[in-house]
Amino acid sequence: MPTGSTREKKRSKSTPFYQQGWFVGLVAVVGLVSSVLAIYGGLSPMIWKPPKRVLENVEIVLDRSQNMGQPFSDGKTKLQAALDALKSVLRNEGLAQTNLAYREFGGACKAPELKTEPTVAFRQNNAETILSKANELTTRRMAEITGKEAMLVDAIYQAIGDFSDDDRFGTVSKRIIVITGDTDACNLQLANVREKLQRLQRGPRTIELDFKFIAVGVEKFDEAALKAIADQTNGTLRFVYNQQQLDDTLHDMIMEEPGQSAADATRDMLDASVHRLDQVADDLDSKNYDAGADHLRQARDEFERAKLPFEVLGKRQTDERYQRIFVAAQKQRDIQNRLLAAGEAMLSSARSADADSLRASRETYKKLIAEYNAGSDEFAKVLAQLRSSPAPAK
Repeated sequence: MPTGSTREKKRSKSTPFYQQGWFVGLVAVVGLVSSVLAIYGGLSPMIWKPPKRVLENVEIVLDRSQNMGQPFSDGKTKLQAALDALKSVLRNEGLAQTNLAYREFGGACKAPELKTEPTVAFRQNNAETILSKANELTTRRMAEITGKEAMLVDAIYQAIGDFSDDDRFGTVSKRIIVITGDTDACNLQLANVREKLQRLQRGPRTIELDFKFIAVGVEKFDEAALKAIADQTNGTLRFVYNQQQLDDTLHDMIMEEPGQSAADATRDMLDASVHRLDQVADDLDSKNYDAGADHLRQARDEFERAKLPFEVLGKRQTDERYQRIFVAAQKQRDIQNRLLAAGEAMLSSARSADADSLRASRETYKKLIAEYNAGSDEFAKVLAQLRSSPAPAK
């Protein structure tokens, strides 16, 4: 938590490319071609935009192998139970801003280096598309599933590759949820999985994947093999033996854990911003104004970064627990915005050697710090309540 004192620390020109002849000519050609297409093909010129970065990214990986046709709970097969659990969770309004993807696995064993695309690619507001695609499994005859091997290690290998775009997936939450009714049937090497994970972590942005495994009605003698796979990914593994356990586990992994992560991220980013402002105050004491300006910029950057998790909390207002979290977070953001303004005022007054104005802005800053600290205590309380209170009945 930030301290009450501002003195204490807590935590040769070339011609631009757009003016060069080759570029001007290229633009003219592209414009001509686009116009012709628009006139004769009824098409409008389009500008490609890269997918935006989203805080919460979840890929669901579902086993469709022959083992999923076995009886599980309430007269259902493992597959039907898994699909029912997906329907229960994916229709939650809180998932609207989550970047969702879906991948099925099960088929003839093959080398994991053969790249396959996900069944449904990443996109926001993707839940209904995923449910529609997954529901096709129930309309197929069981004969189409029978004989398909549980290519679990291959599915993990492929899912890791779905997060390889570090511009899109760097520094955001990335979760792979694997629902399986069996261990791997193809004897693929786990070392391949670990090596691929390590390659992602050597990119420009470190890409850490959070693996969650749900073992549906798995026999006791297969548990050790599944634990070994989970350990290789540093993932967690839950065994479920009836529909209620499956529903609750999937809800926790898709809804509860990301919501709590968003709350934690909001708090941590705001605290980081205030810590930068404490550095600004110290910079002014040492008359290092350039450093103060740099720390002030960093503080504002941290504040802007906190918008993403804050928006995630805002999408969960149907849950009273997240209403309390959102109100507490909103209060902290409002105080933080005023703190940034006070920091700007302190720096400006110090640069202009306006002692009276600097004294007034420092006093404002101290009062806001005290208010922020009190709000941090309240934020910590509602976060603890969130973790200790159960989710409302679904």
